[in-house]
Amino acid sequence: RRGLKRLMMGSETARVIGHSPCNVIVVPRAAKLEFMNILVAVDGSKFSDAASIEAMSMAKLCGASLTVISVVPSETESPFDIVHSEMQKDLIINKEFQEGEKNVKKAKELAEKEGLKVQGFVYAGKPYEAILEAAKEKRADLIVVGSHGRTGLARLLMGSTTERVIGHSECAVLVVKTT
Repeated sequence: RRGLKRLMMGSETARVIGHSPCNVIVVPRAAKLEFMNILVAVDGSKFSDAASIEAMSMAKLCGASLTVISVVPSETESPFDIVHSEMQKDLIINKEFQEGEKNVKKAKELAEKEGLKVQGFVYAGKPYEAILEAAKEKRADLIVVGSHGRTGLARLLMGSTTERVIGHSECAVLVVKTT
């Protein structure tokens, strides 16, 4: 798909992912399933923890290298009114960066204990764009993301990083389901 249609995955794909009791892998038509360079995005949630564990398991099974990333919004998501100073804004952004580093470090240390070849990075920007950029930079052939399992109106109103990653990725995307 191209253009606007590429922004949204098909409704059937979204329903399968939303309602599936198991993990779902989405493979673009031109993608190769090699699983030699796996990228996992973490944010400290139970959903990304599950994705990390699954990515590590697959990396170990396939002898793949693993890249762990966390994305810090380039501008804080909470709006600032006139009372907030730039210094306060910088403190919040710095705190988010430290949280991103902590999330990457946690996953990286666990992967190293498993004997995996792993590298970790904190990116800034929109989460889906940073995930896709990191996947290109690191030549990932699989992106692993956690799913909040939202469907229907809740998914449409909140948007979906996972949906955007799937819609724009040139490599396979594994959506890890969490109960």
